[in-house]
Amino acid sequence: MSADERVGSESRARLVADLALLGGRLALERFHRAQVAINRDERFVTDAGVAIQEALGCEIARLFPTDGLVGEEGAIGEPPRRARYAWILDPIDGTNNFARGMPGFAVSVGVLRDRMPFAGAVYDPVARWLFTACAGRGAWLNDRPLRVRAARVQDDDAAFAMRAPCAAGVPEFVDVWLRR
Repeated sequence: MSADERVGSESRARLVADLALLGGRLALERFHRAQVAINRDERFVTDAGVAIQEALGCEIARLFPTDGLVGEEGAIGEPPRRARYAWILDPIDGTNNFARGMPGFAVSVGVLRDRMPFAGAVYDPVARWLFTACAGRGAWLNDRPLRVRAARVQDDDAAFAMRAPCAAGVPEFVDVWLRR
């Protein structure tokens, strides 16, 4: 890898966290005030999600105009088929919660290098948790490195958590599983 490529990779690895933090600030500005609509797939879409994706996409395009860009809230520019780097944005990961004014949402930003995961960040602005990772450099929660533990999980030790609201109550299969 050339020096220019190393610098470009380093810049992108740092930018994922900066973009996730920026998106989180924008999300909090609109939290409890977002305009909500239902898209063709009968899913929530918010004006906040669209605005955050646009802001992050513009920053990526300004800094790395040849990179590809894909966003959950719709197309951004040309498909990233030929780009060495491709960015993946989910401006409001947990739109259902966000649209209902509930915590449990995040801003997710990832970048692929040669179609392989390279760096990513997920920021929960309510909890102020910033998860970051970069290929070959590990993963972090805020300023703490995350460690993989080699441990066998027993069935009795397994845990199940669900934060998503269910319009018609808890689905039967979840209720049965929780009562085991």
